[in-house]
Amino acid sequence: MAYRLPASWTRPAWASALLMALASWAGVFVEGVYAKEAPYWATQGVGQDIANLFVVLPVMVVSAWLAGRGSFRAVLVLAGALLYVVYSYLVSDIAVPAPMIVVVGAVTLISLALAVAFLRRVGAGD
Repeated sequence: MAYRLPASWTRPAWASALLMALASWAGVFVEGVYAKEAPYWATQGVGQDIANLFVVLPVMVVSAWLAGRGSFRAVLVLAGALLYVVYSYLVSDIAVPAPMIVVVGAVTLISLALAVAFLRRVGAGD
């Protein structure tokens, strides 16, 4: 089923993916990002960043690309991936180190707004 989204709908998904990649890369590879956190929270944060980089990011990139090419299934997968990002980042937004709060907050808000917009459009039958 062809379900062509305008590029203006997929650009925010690309922005969210890029910001998530930057934040997750920093969480995994930059020394001291989780230095002020409790050991169990730091471990969880690094684990979440690894999952974001190697599972969620590829799903977002492929589904955004396919959604832009007209795949209805990809729109649903992308909306699901964005909702997952919102869920996982809302949990960590409370305890994110100060330098990353702007990036993580932007990812959360972009992902939430876009997922809601996608789901509303799908629900409307457009």
